[in-house]
Amino acid sequence: MAIINIKVQDRQTLLDVAVQYLGDATGAIKLAMLNDLALTEDLRAGQILRVDTEQVINPKVVSYLREKDVIPVTD
Repeated sequence: MAIINIKVQDRQTLLDVAVQYLGDATGAIKLAMLNDLALTEDLRAGQILRVDTEQVINPKVVSYLREKDVIPVTD
């Protein structure tokens, strides 16, 4: 496991974080399990989550978002 700590941004959900760091919304299940959260749990801006970078589902999406400086958030 290659665990990093990330800071949740304002209006981000577990699905948003999964897309940003794992490249697919289905990664939200992995994030929830790793962080002992319910899949539907509301996140707080500034909350620290652990992400296993070896669990990336779609590296092309992760790279694209990073290159374009896009941070997925839910309105």
